[in-house]
Amino acid sequence: MRIFPDATTLISTSLFSLSFYALTFVLGIILVSFLAYKEAKRKGLRREFSVELIIINVIAGIIFARFFWVLLNLRNYLQYIPYIFAINDGGFSLIGGILGLFFMTGIYVKERHLSALQMLDFIAPLYIFCAVIIRLGRSFAETTVFLPIMLDIVGFILIWFYFRFYKPGFKRGQAAALSLSWLGLTGIMTI
Repeated sequence: MRIFPDATTLISTSLFSLSFYALTFVLGIILVSFLAYKEAKRKGLRREFSVELIIINVIAGIIFARFFWVLLNLRNYLQYIPYIFAINDGGFSLIGGILGLFFMTGIYVKERHLSALQMLDFIAPLYIFCAVIIRLGRSFAETTVFLPIMLDIVGFILIWFYFRFYKPGFKRGQAAALSLSWLGLTGIMTI
């Protein structure tokens, strides 16, 4: 077993290797799920609803992130079609995952007869927080993501502590739209 065999890998054995990106991906999901659960509990949502929404978001986020990655690199994947399903090889689009989360959250919440915009207002800023954690893992391989990470931290703090709460003059869905716009802008910076 080797620890830190290269700049992107944490641990490497003969059977598997654990990259910083994979570790921060899982860590981001766990931390955001915990915060979402606590926030839902504070808002008085049922425990079952919160857990179901978290599970649906994790699955949808992974599927949509991989789907968008494959679309962005379609020429390569058409040559090697079995690699489309090789998620252990990496290849996730953060923006694709976020769009999947918005889409599935909207569908699930509407099915439960709740306001999709109101629900997305408290969940969407957490997507920025998750992006920060995931991009930290990516920063070991690419130093160009430090500026987007810092901007995402600023965006999360602004939206989480100021725009997330409904106030006179604010509209439902405003925090969600700001979160998606913010991630889109910082996503462009990492290309």
